[in-house]
Amino acid sequence: MKFAAMYYSKGPNLVRYANEAAGKTATFKIDYLASVGQSIAPPNFLLPNVAEYSFAASGAATAGVYQSTAFAPTTIPPIGKYAILGVRAYALTTGASVRFQHTDFQGAFPGIPVIDYGTGTLTSANQGGNPLLSDSWQGYQFILLSQALGLPCCPVFTVQGQGTGLNVLLLDTAADTAQFDLILQKVA
Repeated sequence: MKFAAMYYSKGPNLVRYANEAAGKTATFKIDYLASVGQSIAPPNFLLPNVAEYSFAASGAATAGVYQSTAFAPTTIPPIGKYAILGVRAYALTTGASVRFQHTDFQGAFPGIPVIDYGTGTLTSANQGGNPLLSDSWQGYQFILLSQALGLPCCPVFTVQGQGTGLNVLLLDTAADTAQFDLILQKVA
């Protein structure tokens, strides 16, 4: 898989990628949430109240089809509001896109492209030097987007009671059973 073009700008944002071996191209939208008051822009990596939550996809993905998995880590985050800073993905053949769904997002689906973290299959170097695909930014993609665009891009959602209400949607190029580390910052 190679990311053919990446666009980051105000307005409709698209990230386009192609699985060159299969000759397929998939496009997905990255929704910007500041218009509904659900985003923040953390200043840097020295962030208070940050935690990492690991969980697995609900089964093997079907290539080219969004798979929905409820964010239900072993330890549920305490009640409060959380900013999604980014995600690390594992067990991917190449790369994928991840989108998030929550009632707080008012019908929008903020998302980011991901690569298999740490394997070197896809790297920033072989993707045209795009920092969004750099290992050092995996888990902090929304912070990178915030800094690159000068806009608050970290989506904020509410955890209430026993569940998070957050769904993770994965669009994969292969039939992978992904594992995730979701990086959250408690903001309220």
